[in-house]
Amino acid sequence: EELAALAAYGQRVGIPLDTMKHDRVRPAVTPEQHALGAQVYAANCAQCHGDRGDGQGWAAHQIDVPPTNFRLQRGARVADAVRNGVEGTMMA
Repeated sequence: EELAALAAYGQRVGIPLDTMKHDRVRPAVTPEQHALGAQVYAANCAQCHGDRGDGQGWAAHQIDVPPTNFRLQRGARVADAVRNGVEGTMMA
């Protein structure tokens, strides 16, 4: 449940919640899923990917592979990275 919520949140970082209800490409995200995803993201991802998902977290400069800027990249790749990790990065 947390991974699904986090994947949904990561796919939509920077998109206003009220527009998610009308997303024809992806299923609608409930406010509860959004809140859970935001909580998991803040605890596990924001230090590298940044509070706004722009890849500018406080720890981003301490790692070899730059973190993804979710404001530029969304969709299935984000969900896959959350579920399976990214080889050669701290998300292994």
